[in-house]
Formats: sequence, structure tokens, C-alpha cells
Amino acid sequence: MTHRYPESDETERSNENTMGLDTESHETRSSSSFARVVAAAAAAAVVAVVVVVVVVVVVVVVVVVVVEKEEEEEEEEEEEEEEEEEEEEEEERRGSMEKYIIHLHLPQRTQPKMPDDDDDDDDDDDDDDDSDDEMFLMLLIVKKREIEDNANGCLLKKN
Repeated sequence: MTHRYPESDETERSNENTMGLDTESHETRSSSSFARVVAAAAAAAVVAVVVVVVVVVVVVVVVVVVVEKEEEEEEEEEEEEEEEEEEEEEEERRGSMEKYIIHLHLPQRTQPKMPDDDDDDDDDDDDDDDSDDEMFLMLLIVKKREIEDNANGCLLKKN
């Protein structure tokens, strides 16, 4: 029987040394691999957070722009409707005034203006013509005011 024990002891020792080196390098490798995995996961998490933040900001900006455009469109539509209503009221007021003017009977001169034979009476006739013209203008003004009052009354009743 040969003693192989010392050889096997040396072999075991060398194997242990080799295994120890392998174990250390394996531990070093696995810890560096773990560190790499953790770093990659952290980087991926940071990228994901940045992407989410960018998407949220873009969505908020789009929503704000869309809401502002809708508000502007609503304001424009309201302005257009108000203008149309004002135009319709103006047309109705004009139409009612025209109808009233058509049916309005203004006093007319009863006697046509005749040239006078007397030179002395010319001054008096001119004064009469002026007073007739003034009366006619006064009646026109009164009728105009009546028309305006009537038109304003119609508008107030409609509103």
C-alpha cells in the first residue's frame, strides 16, 4: 500500500487553492454582475420616469391648447351671434320705421305758391312762406320723434 495521502493532500490543497481562486473570482464576478444588473435597472427606471414625465407634459400642453382653441371658437361664435342679432334688430327697426313712414300722412300745403302782383306784399308773403316752412319742419320733427319712440317701444317689447 502506498501512501498516496500526501499526494492527495497536496492535490487537494492545490485544488482548494484553485477552487479558492475560482470561488473568489466567481464571487467577484457575481458581485460585479449584480452591480451591473442593478445599474442597468436603475438606468432603465430613470429613463422610464423621464419618458413618463415627458408624456405627461406633452398631454397637458395639448389639452391646454385644445381648451384655449375651443374657448376662442365659442367666443367668436357668440360675437357672430350677437352681431347677427344686432343686424336683425336694426333691420326690423328700419322695416318698422319704413312701414310707419309709408303710412304717415304729413300735412301738405293747401295753396300752391303764387307770384304776387303787388311789390309791397312780397315781404309779407316771404314771411308767411317762412312760417309755413317752419311749421312744416316742426311737424316733421314731431313725426320723426313719434317714429323713434314707436320703434324704441317695439324693441323694448321684443326684448
